Amino acid sequence: MKLDKTSTISAISGGCTAALCGVLALAATACWTESRSSTTPPPAAPASEQSTRPGEPVAQVTTRKVQVRDIVQPVKIEKQEVPYPGDMGDPNGFEAGDENGVEGGVEGGTVPDPWANGISAAPPPPPPPPMNIAPAALDVLRIAGDKNILPDDLTKTHISRSGKDTVVGSYKLCITAAGDIKLVTQLKSTGFPAYDSKIQNTIRAEWRYRPYMVNGKPEPVCTAVTFIYRQIRPSPPPPPPAGQQPPSSNVP
Repeated sequence: MKLDKTSTISAISGGCTAALCGVLALAATACWTESRSSTTPPPAAPASEQSTRPGEPVAQVTTRKVQVRDIVQPVKIEKQEVPYPGDMGDPNGFEAGDENGVEGGVEGGTVPDPWANGISAAPPPPPPPPMNIAPAALDVLRIAGDKNILPDDLTKTHISRSGKDTVVGSYKLCITAAGDIKLVTQLKSTGFPAYDSKIQNTIRAEWRYRPYMVNGKPEPVCTAVTFIYRQIRPSPPPPPPAGQQPPSSNVP
């Protein structure tokens, strides 16, 4: 039973003697003290809800509004061009097709070559150059044409006037696998262009060969041919006999 100290003391002081009241007061005080110590005190109120004592300063709490700003780093956005749908063409068509063509093609028509515009695979390697052989090895295969090609009369006169007795010219000659003349080029001139032209034209027009065989297979070959032309000067007339005058060119 809980006893209030004030009510107990008031009751005792109203209806008891001094000695008896003293004993009762001590007993009531002891009971009140025991009951108070056995009771768990309530938890303290928060600081914000505690009443302030007289004379104590009250802490002023000031509330400030803080504006939070987002820090965003600027990003450059590049403009992207969107292709016009009309420029994309038919995904099933060919590049650089005929703008006047018929969509879907024409029955019985031909399919265009997608590589016809220069875009193609790597070209095959060129064939190896013809093999060079000795002039005598090719000369035994000649079946047509005269190898003694003489200059014309006008060129002979020019050679005689030049004081030369011998002229030499060299030419490169190539034949096909069938033995036909493929190439004739000048390596060394005779010194007389008319004679050089006659030699080359005669070889192209008249000379023919049997195929040159390599391991049982005809092969194109090349060689060099040399022409040597010697021109003998006419001997001077013999001197007249002694005591005889040479014939005069004057006619009486």
